[in-house]
Amino acid sequence: MTNRYNKFDLVFLTGSPSFYKINLFDEIGKEIKVKVIFCGYDSNAVNINSNRLQNTNFEYEFLHNGDITKRNKLLTLIRLLKIINGTDYRYIIREGWYIPEYIISSFISPRDKNATVCESTIAESSINGIKGLLKKIIVNKSSIALPSGVEHKELFLKLGYKGKILLTHGVGIINKKGIRPINRSRNTPLRYLYVGRLTKCKNLNLLIETFNENCKYLTIAGDGEEAASLKSISNNNINFTGYINNELLGKIFKEHDVLILASLRDTWGIVVEEAIYHGLPVIVSDQVGCKTEMVTRPKTGVIFENNNKESLKFAISDMENSYDIYKQNVISYDINNKDKQQVGTYISIIK
Repeated sequence: MTNRYNKFDLVFLTGSPSFYKINLFDEIGKEIKVKVIFCGYDSNAVNINSNRLQNTNFEYEFLHNGDITKRNKLLTLIRLLKIINGTDYRYIIREGWYIPEYIISSFISPRDKNATVCESTIAESSINGIKGLLKKIIVNKSSIALPSGVEHKELFLKLGYKGKILLTHGVGIINKKGIRPINRSRNTPLRYLYVGRLTKCKNLNLLIETFNENCKYLTIAGDGEEAASLKSISNNNINFTGYINNELLGKIFKEHDVLILASLRDTWGIVVEEAIYHGLPVIVSDQVGCKTEMVTRPKTGVIFENNNKESLKFAISDMENSYDIYKQNVISYDINNKDKQQVGTYISIIK
C-alpha cells in the first residue's frame, strides 16, 4: 500500500475490520488525515471483505494478517512499536483494554497524545480489585476519554478519570444506501425480529420461552453455537433463517415490524441502529449499551429489565398498544445527524 501521508492527525488502534468501523474511519478520513492499525481478524465479529478496504479515505496496516486469537502477541507488539516509532501523529486513539499490545504501547507514547475509546458500559465492567486498579492506571495514561454513550461515560467516572471526556455517540456507522427505507405499512399482527449471533449472552432462551407462550411471530436471523439447541425448544411460530450477510439485511427488516434484543450484555447494539434506520421500533433489555442514545431519548421503543420474563411481556404489550407512536418517533429520528456528531467528536480532538 502506498504511503499517501507523511503526518497523521489521528492513528486508530483497533481490533478487527468490521463494516461499521470502516465506515466511521472513512468519514473521518474525508476531513482529516487518518491511519488505522488493525490487530487482525476476529471470527466472532462482522469482518468486512478485503475489497472494502480499497479506495478508502485512510491508510491502514495489519499487525497480524489472520485470526486475531492465534497471533503471537510478542511479535505483534514489536511490530506495533515499530509502526508507532516510525509514524508522525497528533493523537493515538486506542480501543479499550482488551488487546494487551495496545495497553503496553500507551505507556510508551506521551499521555498528551493518547486517547482511549471505551465501548464497555459500567454494567458489564469490573471496577474493583486488581482489574479495577489496572483499568484506572490504563485510562489515566490518556489525556482524552471517548466513551460511546452515557452508560460508557459512567465507567470512566467510576474509575476516577480526571481528563477530558468526549461522547462519541456511537461505535461506528451502519451501511446506508439510497433513500431511507421507512415508508411501509405494518403487518397485522406485528412480526418480531432478532438479528445477531446465536450465543448465550444474547439470551435467546428468554425470547423463545416468551414467544412459545404468546404464539406471536418471531424470526431469529443469525448463526452460532446455540443454534441447534434453540431450534429444538422452539414452536412453529418461531422461524430461523441462519446467517444473513449484512448487505442483505434490508430485505428481512422490510418483512418485519419490531426488532427485539434481549441481551444479557451488549456493549452497544449496532443492530438497533440498523433497525431504526429501516423503520422498526425496538424492544431491548436494559443491558444494551445504546439504550439511552437510541431508545430512551428518541422514544423509539421499549426497555425491559434484564432476564425478566414478566418485564419482557409487559414491553411487548406496550409495543402492541403504542406501536404507531413508537413508529412515528423512529421515522422522525435523524440517524445521519447522529453520525455527523460521531465524526465531529473525533475531528474536534485536533481542533
